[in-house]
Amino acid sequence: MQNVANHEKYMVGADVFLMSSRQDPYPCVVQEAMASALPVITFAGSGGTTEMVAGGGGVVCPYGDIEAVAKAIFVYSKNSEKCLTDGQAGQAIASQMSFAEYYQFIRQLFVRPSACLNVTVAATELAKKLNI
Repeated sequence: MQNVANHEKYMVGADVFLMSSRQDPYPCVVQEAMASALPVITFAGSGGTTEMVAGGGGVVCPYGDIEAVAKAIFVYSKNSEKCLTDGQAGQAIASQMSFAEYYQFIRQLFVRPSACLNVTVAATELAKKLNI
């Protein structure tokens, strides 16, 4: 799906939210899905989503395991009580996260205490050239 200005109507019409990104260290859309009481299905090790869902509110599937994702979707489609319960758990988690708290939550996952300098390298090729 491409970017849309009115994504809220898709959240309202959904039963579950699949975060299919391979890497997204700052998944604001997951926070929005959780706030909308949607259970979240995500891949382990794909960024901050795993840690957000670990407290409840969805299912973490092994990285790249499409069969596990399909099974999670199937389970939710057949068990409306689980869908509701996990959605409410996610909503409770999202209600406790302000944007500033969310930023700090994600930041603490990626900032090494021993680092004296944080550098963001936007281009993967540049990172390869620098051997980082």
